[in-house]
Amino acid sequence: MRTGRLTAIADLATRISSGRNRCLPRSLVLLWMMRARGETVELLVGAAKAGGVELEGHAWIEIGGRMILDTPSTTNRFSPFLRL
Repeated sequence: MRTGRLTAIADLATRISSGRNRCLPRSLVLLWMMRARGETVELLVGAAKAGGVELEGHAWIEIGGRMILDTPSTTNRFSPFLRL
């Protein structure tokens, strides 16, 4: 499974259009491209309390439990509430 080109395309496309907070659009683009090519991928959306008060969200893609474009150090603090 080669995801390098697709992740680069998704990252570039959303960098131009979505600014700094682009995890959801980037993940949706990557989900669409990978499913179009027949990959079994999942979109996860999670939430965490930032500073104990504010709610913060994050979206990422997994293939067989392996994160794409993210690391456990980024996603571990988020509790997934949606998995597609």
